[in-house]
Amino acid sequence: MRSSACILLIPLLVLCACAPATSNTESVSAPRQIRIEGAGTVNLNTTTSAHVARLDFPVPLVWKALPAAFETMGVPITFVDSAHYVLRNDGLKVRRQLADTPLGVFFDCGTTQVGENADSYDVHMTVSVEVQPEPATGNSRLLILLESAARPVSFSRDYSRCSTRGKFEQRFADAVKKQLK
Repeated sequence: MRSSACILLIPLLVLCACAPATSNTESVSAPRQIRIEGAGTVNLNTTTSAHVARLDFPVPLVWKALPAAFETMGVPITFVDSAHYVLRNDGLKVRRQLADTPLGVFFDCGTTQVGENADSYDVHMTVSVEVQPEPATGNSRLLILLESAARPVSFSRDYSRCSTRGKFEQRFADAVKKQLK
């Protein structure tokens, strides 16, 4: 029974990983290893969608505005790569709110009878932002990658992956634009 469930699960995981991105997102390949009890290990290349914001400013100006945007969103910076214009937070644990906004606005972690799980669960998130040049225009584009997982506060359970609603990425891009005005 267990092996047949695993056989059915693998194609489903592959199909989910190949879902198309929307017009304001870009696909980013990330290798993942999944361990299925009783069946061994499966290596998958999953696709994560990064929100893309095009900005009418050159890369150096956008780069200087990023730290203030991270601060506005309540996310501390834990990694800086100045050579590739990347800022990141590699792991932030939040509960209930981020930047004075309920987490359910930013993340879809499922719902229960009492509402959005993201609003009452421990949410672990990572944020990666990269500024890339648009050679044809001299402007830049911002790639914002947000990943999250949540688990109940009251029960001993593993983290379950959440999906983004796109609101965090939009607010982040707006915070960068506000710094550039």
